Amino acid sequence: MVGSTGERGRAGERREATLALLAQEPAGLSSGKVAARLGISRQAAFAHLSALAESGQAERIGRGRGTRYRLRTSKEPSAANIGASVLQRVLEPGDSPWSELASMAPFEGMSASASRLFADALERMLRGARQRAPESALRLAVFEQQEHVMLELTDSGEGLFRWTRRQLASRSVEDARLALSKGLGDDDLRWLVRASDLFEVESDGLRWRVDNLRADQTLGSLESPRDGTRVRFWGDPLRPMNVDALGDTQESHALVRLFATAESFVSRDEARALMRGLEDARRVVLDFGGVSEIGEAFAEEIFCVWAESHVRVRLDPIRMRACVAEAILRVRRGG
Repeated sequence: MVGSTGERGRAGERREATLALLAQEPAGLSSGKVAARLGISRQAAFAHLSALAESGQAERIGRGRGTRYRLRTSKEPSAANIGASVLQRVLEPGDSPWSELASMAPFEGMSASASRLFADALERMLRGARQRAPESALRLAVFEQQEHVMLELTDSGEGLFRWTRRQLASRSVEDARLALSKGLGDDDLRWLVRASDLFEVESDGLRWRVDNLRADQTLGSLESPRDGTRVRFWGDPLRPMNVDALGDTQESHALVRLFATAESFVSRDEARALMRGLEDARRVVLDFGGVSEIGEAFAEEIFCVWAESHVRVRLDPIRMRACVAEAILRVRRGG
């Protein structure tokens, strides 16, 4: 019994150490990095991280080798702690509910810019849902969640990722999701992603979440896959809200967050897959935040081969570690 108690005590201490480590890294850490910093095996780190995720103290982000874990804070808006709904109703084809919402809390008394943003967001959510489910009723819900207001729209049509796969002739649902994350294929969805504090899609067995408060996005599997699509849009009515989203929606600007896919990139094939579909953009921002390393073949394919073939596209790498910046600089200088 004494040995068993000692094991439990050490496990508890290591779990607390894991939690403290996550608190120091808002962007999250992989199980391998937690293992290295705490001097434990990767299997042990994975067990501690999984337990923290199951208890709700941490959240799992990404899949495969790109999986990482970060601390979950109670102040962060999430589907898990949605408050009481302000409104729930079924929308038939042709319904336009904003006039009803505008006179209700929490929209009554909003500033003109905030009111316009929520009205535009709802219009775009409705337009997308009716493209996929033109004849079916939609379920609209509005929630107040701490400082945020959330619009939620659920349809029973073809899943968003499968629908996008057909529209873009993508090879898979994941390819379609990657295209959407780059701002391709759907102007309304691109606007919603840019304009929100947080934006979430549940469809085709996946949950895709874009967190503009942390400049991050996550992808995970749904425990209970649903038919159709659920879209959620969070915004804070009291803060100036992504005013660039209210401007020219035809501006072709793509933001690619590499860490949403993996921690390291070395091959030309990875580079080609990353840049697929960005040919018509005016500017592509490559966010290397959280990426531990890139290979010179990967860097050369993007910053030499691809860039020279698309001279009208401006490439802007941001949030680079020194080793990443050095690799890009070397290939740009020709070795």
